[in-house]
Amino acid sequence: MLKLLVTFANSTNYLFWVLTYIKQVYATEKSTVLKKLIAKSTKQKTSAKEEKLLHTFFKKMYNQSVWDTNKMGNATFIKDDIRSKIVLKETKSTKTNIYKYAAIAVTILTLGGILLSTYKTNQPSFVTVNTGAAIDSVFLADGSTIYLAPGSSFSYPNTFTNTRREVNLIKGNAFFNIAKNPNKPFIINSGELVTKVLGTSFHIGLQKKESKVSVVTGKVQVNYKNNQQQLVSGQEAVATNNSLRKQKSSVLMTSNWYTKDLNLTEVSLKETLDLLEIKYNVKSAIKNEDVLALKITLFIKQNATLNEIVEQLNYITNLKLLYENEIITLKTN
Repeated sequence: MLKLLVTFANSTNYLFWVLTYIKQVYATEKSTVLKKLIAKSTKQKTSAKEEKLLHTFFKKMYNQSVWDTNKMGNATFIKDDIRSKIVLKETKSTKTNIYKYAAIAVTILTLGGILLSTYKTNQPSFVTVNTGAAIDSVFLADGSTIYLAPGSSFSYPNTFTNTRREVNLIKGNAFFNIAKNPNKPFIINSGELVTKVLGTSFHIGLQKKESKVSVVTGKVQVNYKNNQQQLVSGQEAVATNNSLRKQKSSVLMTSNWYTKDLNLTEVSLKETLDLLEIKYNVKSAIKNEDVLALKITLFIKQNATLNEIVEQLNYITNLKLLYENEIITLKTN
């Protein structure tokens, strides 16, 4: 695999892809010939022609590849995991690079053997949950619970690997109550937003223009493009365009909107409408800033209908809110 390692000297991404592809080969019904050739190469028993064939194949697949997060996991964290296992050994000779590559070869081939033995088990299949007009919940094998808002989509494996717990929030809103496991991080992929925790509770809202991670308990690491934020209870990260900013959490984003009665005290009408958007999958067409700034105190029963809540709001504020076609509007005359 020396040519692969020479390429690695210029492209860590290539090595990362090759090793991950080896994982995929052994986790699926890939060609037996390819499996034998990879195994032969890791034992340094391939001929020059076989090594060239293997290198050419990997380069072709690499150039045509598209990373599928849902099937292959989060690329950043897998890359970090592979890098953490690589130790480049110093060599005495400075006249040629061959000794450097040989040292790398010993390390990488050992790592390749580890990967081959680690990932020979079948890769877990994923289950996808799409919510309709009601809140739904998912109980995972590790003891974690995810509450999905209406109009949301979520996928998770039927079993977790030995090193990580990884799921995907495809769209919508979800509240995560994650079982603690310091040795196995929990990773949520939601678009370009990646959230990593060990055991905590938090809310993720995935929208087209803006996405949020709001922490209720514990600590959370949020990655968005080239940005990273560390969050604790009462903080949230807002991802928009190419930025990721940290701010104080909205009170309503840390509320138990998914199961319990809600007692809202002196919150703005805008915050209340934002909460209803999550809980009932509705939109607000109200633009009047003075109206949205109105402070209200409201009790919402767990099983209350949206029409009942709109009636309550009209009684409290003397407004004329209307709910039609999944949109809340304000009648002005």
